[in-house]
Amino acid sequence: MTRVPSPEPRPPTPSLRGELDAREAARPPAERGVWPVLYPALLDLVRAHRTTLLFVNSRGLCERLARRLNELAGEELVQAHHGSVSTSGAAPSRRG
Repeated sequence: MTRVPSPEPRPPTPSLRGELDAREAARPPAERGVWPVLYPALLDLVRAHRTTLLFVNSRGLCERLARRLNELAGEELVQAHHGSVSTSGAAPSRRG
């Protein structure tokens, strides 16, 4: 029986999927999907009403949405409120 030597280990090469994931991760969150179109529409709705509640699925999205809307408005118009906000930090947004 002849023994075949095992091949030299090669450094891992990123797969196409890995490259796409890396490029997607490098893009700013504001540039993904439909958000660039939604921000101005949401800001118009916020400005058109005395009180506006926006429900999202995560704390991170809540904070990003509030930050982006405030940047777009050029003023602090929106406050994020989620379960990790302290009671004293939540008071201004609850008084609304």
